[in-house]
Amino acid sequence: MTDKPTTKTLPYVLFGIESSFAADLIDSLQRLKLPVVVGVITGPPGWSLRGTPVVVNPDEISPLLLNLPAVNCAAGPVARQAHCKRMLDHGFSNFPALVDPQSVIPPSAYLGRGCFINAGAILGAAVEMDDFALVNRAASIGHHSVIETCAVIGPGATLASNCRIGQGAMIGAGAVLAPGVKIGAGAVVAAGAVVHREVSAGVTVLGNPARVVRQAKV
Repeated sequence: MTDKPTTKTLPYVLFGIESSFAADLIDSLQRLKLPVVVGVITGPPGWSLRGTPVVVNPDEISPLLLNLPAVNCAAGPVARQAHCKRMLDHGFSNFPALVDPQSVIPPSAYLGRGCFINAGAILGAAVEMDDFALVNRAASIGHHSVIETCAVIGPGATLASNCRIGQGAMIGAGAVLAPGVKIGAGAVVAAGAVVHREVSAGVTVLGNPARVVRQAKV
């Protein structure tokens, strides 16, 4: 009797293929030797869409695709949250964590569904990544840090130990967070910022030391 195919052998669906960040996802899937069957386009393409066998609109999604592993191609937290809702509304339910083989992930890390760890990223012991969180290229996450749902850690960012990044927050490229720093939900830490203290939900900080440049909307 033939065993039922596992997620590792099923072809993947890329949702939001118009994002240029999809190119990184395709590269990771190729390194993992995981096939892509289709890309779902939800807006004007930001790149050439090369590397995807078939591109369909959301209204062309076949019921057969809904059982396949699906990947959220959005690079920013707002778009990731919007794509999550659309994917669930369409009926997708298989969201495996995607870990590039060129990253370093300890056995003690927890990876939620649909999260993505890009090439060169390093996670410390007991890091927790919630659903659809994203750690980009060459970022470093210190031990016992928590990355909440749809939060995004930009390329080359460095988080020391015991940091907590709130839901839908954005840590820009090359930013540095001191040990134990908490970033509130929906906050933005600009590229290159150095953060030594808590950042409230919804605000934007930049500079070294980081300072608030945009207050949360009330």
